[in-house]
Amino acid sequence: MPGMGDRLLGESLPPFVGRERELDRLAAEFTHVVNREARLVLIHGPAGIGKTALLRKFVRSLDESVQTLYLDCAQDEWAPTPAILSRLAGHPVHHRPSGTGDDLLGYLSDRLATGALVLVVDEAQWIDHTSAAALCFALRSLAHERILVLLAGRDDQGPAELRRLTFLRLALAGLPAGDLLRAFPAQLTEYSARRLREHTDGNPRYAQQVLVQASPDELSDPWSALPVPPGPAVEAVGSMLAATSAARMLAKAVSVFTVHTDDVSLDMLGGFCDVYDFRDDRSADLRDYERLLGALHEGADAGLLRVRMTARGAMVRFADPLMGRAVYRDLGPSEVARLHAAVAESVTDDAERMLHRLSALPVRGGVPVTEIAKAGMRAADDGAWATAASLLCRAAKVSPEYGVYAVEALVFDGRLKEARDLLRTIPRGHRPFARGMLAHFMGQMDDARTCLTDALAGCADPDLRARIGEHLELGCDTDPDKYLLLMRHGRTPPGQLLQAASRAMACHRRGEWAEATAAAQVAVAFADEIGPSWPAAHAHAVASLVPAARGEWARAEHHVTQSRRLARRASPFAGPACAAAHLAAVRNLHHEVIEALADVRAPGPVAWPDLLIEAHMAIGRAPAAHAVAAEWGAGPYGSALLSPAPREALESAHSEEPFEQAKIWLAYGSLLRRAGHRMAAAEVLRAAQRVFDDLGALPYGERCATELTACQRRRQFHGLTPRQYAVARLVARGMTNGQIARELVLSEKTVEYHISQAYRRLGICSRVTLAKFLDQAGRTPRSRQ
Repeated sequence: MPGMGDRLLGESLPPFVGRERELDRLAAEFTHVVNREARLVLIHGPAGIGKTALLRKFVRSLDESVQTLYLDCAQDEWAPTPAILSRLAGHPVHHRPSGTGDDLLGYLSDRLATGALVLVVDEAQWIDHTSAAALCFALRSLAHERILVLLAGRDDQGPAELRRLTFLRLALAGLPAGDLLRAFPAQLTEYSARRLREHTDGNPRYAQQVLVQASPDELSDPWSALPVPPGPAVEAVGSMLAATSAARMLAKAVSVFTVHTDDVSLDMLGGFCDVYDFRDDRSADLRDYERLLGALHEGADAGLLRVRMTARGAMVRFADPLMGRAVYRDLGPSEVARLHAAVAESVTDDAERMLHRLSALPVRGGVPVTEIAKAGMRAADDGAWATAASLLCRAAKVSPEYGVYAVEALVFDGRLKEARDLLRTIPRGHRPFARGMLAHFMGQMDDARTCLTDALAGCADPDLRARIGEHLELGCDTDPDKYLLLMRHGRTPPGQLLQAASRAMACHRRGEWAEATAAAQVAVAFADEIGPSWPAAHAHAVASLVPAARGEWARAEHHVTQSRRLARRASPFAGPACAAAHLAAVRNLHHEVIEALADVRAPGPVAWPDLLIEAHMAIGRAPAAHAVAAEWGAGPYGSALLSPAPREALESAHSEEPFEQAKIWLAYGSLLRRAGHRMAAAEVLRAAQRVFDDLGALPYGERCATELTACQRRRQFHGLTPRQYAVARLVARGMTNGQIARELVLSEKTVEYHISQAYRRLGICSRVTLAKFLDQAGRTPRSRQ
């Protein structure tokens, strides 16, 4: 790739994972470039977030014929000459008031003469004013050329001269825990990946630096403080040195609070100051509220702390969470213990108080294991499974009988490997319950019921019997709502996954497909984090629905495949089968629908009985369709298809879901058209097409267009009758004669006849030529005949 710098191709960067959405958006911008529309994209985010890695991945995905130029503005931060032109020319080019833009334009024009060009400007926050103005001039002049300019920097605005020319701004956030696990599989488990994500905010460079310093045991131990990357550590030291003694004291207190929470209220800081002993440093005494406020302002001025107003009042946190961890790691052992002891006295939450008490052991002595366990179980009752797991695992090390409660907390926190490891240490009589919980989460429902029933029969502990009974009462199945009740709606990865998937399903049913896609992406991110289980498989099954209905085959197939992989031996779990059947139904592959749903015996993310009824009816297997309805019931669409008078049934059928209602109108319009009522059919079909167009359901919109074409009588299309044109459109979509016959409810011989007539009238002799003809005809205005 001509001109590509060593940094973009050769620098040692963290393994590239994720960023599929960003790569898709860059690829979409490049399609405009291919069509001679110059584009400028700004990629921004903090240092180490992966801007250079994204650029490298995108550039390497391009065809070898595409030229790439790479510039790093950081190397020219103090250069007195126009940096861009100097770097391109290979020697200093001095500023000429009227000529710099012309020179750059000439250089880029020469490159564009040989093909498309991608110009990468890294560290764009350091670009000099003259270079930015020259680039702006050149891009305005090359607006209709094949050039893509990628600016990467920390500033979300970019150079002022180029703001109006920016077509797309991509903000890079930290990687989710699942992507970190994929990037460093040999060093991380599901839990340690999540812990690393929380510690580094998903910054790939920081994550790599932490992994160099921390051992796997440190990463997996929730009580060990992880190393802080060099950049934030140095920044924290500098900010602490620049702060007053009162601000430093306040920063230390906030660092201790935020070990177990994201931020701390100003009232809680006041409570801490009331109980902390300031004898070692009278100048840092913050028991006076005015001094506390003054220290808070001084900490903010030093770049350490940040205050935000919320419904809970004024909340204090570090400007960068890693700075807070750096401050905490620099505390001495005795200071850590004294600070934790004071925080434990000032907080009101039992579980949080216990966590701080355990961190203050050097000055407070041991804590009875029963107190630790009770605090952990209270956290579990509140759905705080991460906190519960930390406390109960600590209690289980002393008294193994608490291990069964720790296993439950670990499972609901998505930490399956640790749950399995702990299972071997708990008393034999408690193991059936732990095995039942693990089997339930994995989707092995028969095993789960057996284990839980055995556990209930052999358990004498009333508290444990109550919990086992709750598991059995809510049913060992894969109902997300029931499972969320069992989890007490905990804010853990599995809980957040199921809540996001439920939001996606609700938005899908309401026809809010953009919102459904966004919620499904959240669910998938958690699914990739927790690994094989029925909730993870459910998330991918839900995520496949909108892409399938919109004809985005590759994305839908990816989610279906992932759903099957994550389900593994989950049975009976309908998620992957429903996703595969829905995709096959959109493609009109009726036999594949029947095959996918052959073994399904449980509810799923779509109304699969209607899909199965539609497939059986489409291939002439009415008795099988009626058998499905008799066993599993049918929705409005399925019931109408099975009616002795389907036309009347479809006319009166109604669904609250826009997509399902549009499918009913499509089926009704098709029946009217085949009965010869073309005007009435066209009215119904247009209503369906409006809904499909609003949703972006392209395959169904195309079916409506085909039916509307067949409804028209007088107008001809390039010499073809409406029926011939309808058949030709389906040929151009790559459908076989058998598929076209099923789509239009014709015999295959009739389809063959219409294709031969289309060939004769258009003077062509192959399906490929027919597709090309219709494609070209669609781009040019057609005259009325």
